[in-house]
Amino acid sequence: MISSNDTLPRLDEIYKDTSSLLSPRIRKSLLKKPSKISQKHFRLKNSNLNPVLDAKKKTSLKKNRSTKLSSLLSSPRLTSKGQITSPVVKIRKNPSKLLSSTSNRSLKFSLSPKSSYMSPEEIEYPLKPTQALNLMKPELTSYEQGEILKYSEIYYVGTINNKIFPRVDCENHGFDDPHTDYLLVKKDHIAYRYEILALIGRGSFGQVCECFDHKKKEKVAIKVIKNKAKFHNQAKIEIKILQTMKDCDPEDTKHIIRMKNYFMFRNHVCITFELISINLYEFLRLNHFEGISPTLIRCFAKQILTTLQYTRSLDIVHCDLKPENILLVNSQKALIKLIDFGSSCFIQERLHTYIQSRFYRAPEIILGIPYTPAIDMWSLGCLLVELFTGQPLWPGESEFDQLLYIISTIGLPPQEIFVLACRKHLFFDGLALKTTKLLCGKNVIPGTYRLHDIIKDCDDEFLNFIEKCLEWNPSIRMTPDEALNHPWVRSHKPTSKSTLVIKKSLS
Repeated sequence: MISSNDTLPRLDEIYKDTSSLLSPRIRKSLLKKPSKISQKHFRLKNSNLNPVLDAKKKTSLKKNRSTKLSSLLSSPRLTSKGQITSPVVKIRKNPSKLLSSTSNRSLKFSLSPKSSYMSPEEIEYPLKPTQALNLMKPELTSYEQGEILKYSEIYYVGTINNKIFPRVDCENHGFDDPHTDYLLVKKDHIAYRYEILALIGRGSFGQVCECFDHKKKEKVAIKVIKNKAKFHNQAKIEIKILQTMKDCDPEDTKHIIRMKNYFMFRNHVCITFELISINLYEFLRLNHFEGISPTLIRCFAKQILTTLQYTRSLDIVHCDLKPENILLVNSQKALIKLIDFGSSCFIQERLHTYIQSRFYRAPEIILGIPYTPAIDMWSLGCLLVELFTGQPLWPGESEFDQLLYIISTIGLPPQEIFVLACRKHLFFDGLALKTTKLLCGKNVIPGTYRLHDIIKDCDDEFLNFIEKCLEWNPSIRMTPDEALNHPWVRSHKPTSKSTLVIKKSLS
């Protein structure tokens, strides 16, 4: 290979050869040092008589200007708002070679990956996926560099230090834990839009995390469903139920959590909700599990009954009513909303037989009787007692325990229940219990305790309301419509006392 320095001797030789052709007198005159006057005269003469030389000078100037432009493009300046700026220049008419510098987005395309990197704080979103890939490539894993192109707009990508690095040899590229839950990483993204802030809770369905929506500029809650077919199928039902309730309640008056969005992300169904305050279990904990005022309980009960009346009108069964699934809208008002329709179903589309959290499980579920919306009223009765006393009404450690607790308070199930129960053989030998001993070793005698022994110092109307919720036979159990007309509910007069109780409890 010939280096650039190898050409220099040859140029010297050419110069020597041409100079040897000149006469001695001319060579002698060339060696003389020209005067200042002659130099000036020579420049003026050439400027007037040699337009070709002027053209060459202008051409070289243009080249210098274009060189400066390219250097500016390779290191763009940033304004205080994070927008890329460049000097106003004349752009060639051929758009295939140079893009207009007046458009920030076009300018981002013209930058090379090495020179175009900008920190996440400097990027102005939204971006097209190709723009995001060009600007943020160092912050993306190899998997994300292909995945990002499937999205129409990019609002957030996170940083390389807060990401899961995919593994080809693992199930779902290593994004899941052994229980098929998605591995949530703080500050990482979900669907290139939501920034993960914190884990709110987890359950058999998956996880719920607090996120910041960089498109809407608001905090949201995202339910990330487990990566299993059966949970995907249940998620479809949940979305259908949530959408139905939202469409039928445009004014948001039925005290039900509002679904914002739903999508698939790395084989997980994700459902986005409004983010509200703490649940009633946490509220009880803040009150040291001492219970809350009857006025506030009545206020909560009326709102829950409005919800159950609404779901019943749509043939929807919630199937998991409990303090953890009732949330305060904020810490300043006694407004609540019902959440978690992951176990819910339409009456004509019942899929599961084993539903409801144990402490709030209706006897027809335990005994294997086809269920109706009446199971939610049973759960409501258990829930209201817990709000009053601060403790679960029947804290069974097993399903048998739970049934024994129920029998110890309201007696053995009536004959019409036995006829319908397909799981009675698990608990009874004929009409007698297989055992009367709890797991803790304590013996239980049917009907030993009464509700008024458990709910001490309550008024008669409240006790009557609870007894009608905890009726063995679901067909005669109190309905939401009947409950809303019950004297205990109708006697409620809204005051500011509820708000004051909440403020005091959360302070």
